[in-house]
Amino acid sequence: VALFIILLPFPSKGQVCDGNLGENIFEDGDFGSGNANVLMTDPQIAPGYIYQTNPPPNDGYYTITNYTGTWNLFPGWMSIRDNSSDPFGYMMVVNASHQPGLFYEKEITGLCENTLYAFSADIVNLIESDWDMIKPNVSFLLDGVTMYTTGPIPEDEAWNTYGFTFTTDPGQTSITLSLRNNAPGGNGNDLALD
Repeated sequence: VALFIILLPFPSKGQVCDGNLGENIFEDGDFGSGNANVLMTDPQIAPGYIYQTNPPPNDGYYTITNYTGTWNLFPGWMSIRDNSSDPFGYMMVVNASHQPGLFYEKEITGLCENTLYAFSADIVNLIESDWDMIKPNVSFLLDGVTMYTTGPIPEDEAWNTYGFTFTTDPGQTSITLSLRNNAPGGNGNDLALD
């Protein structure tokens, strides 16, 4: 998950607000890196979901991992790494709940007012291309308002970048970023996020 700043010619009223498109100001969004296959501490970023340290995660569970290939994968699941050049980079693996709902939420503070930002995430449908299962469908929310929806994420065995831009309001220095799964869980609807 990435949040980028884009400079616009607005006064910052005491804040130092500089940067340019491509500079990730939300560094926690990449889930970090580590030698352990699974992050053993629950990052508490998935409201209504349970963190699972013995993957693969069941319906309504999620895991932060650097490689699914060491797991006893569910039928149809791909063996993948995160979407970076870091061989130990972590990603979030989500096995959707049976009921649609939020699976990621984080408050971001220290933003600049009157500034254009981009919110994006790399998402892969974990189901191999020769299966035909429920496809993830993800909405991006700011402060509870839907700003963008991916539509059905294809079983194309590829990381795809989804996102949108927004401008903070005068006086606004924080937002809550959320991701909601719109499809029902069950047979499919499994994804990884980076």
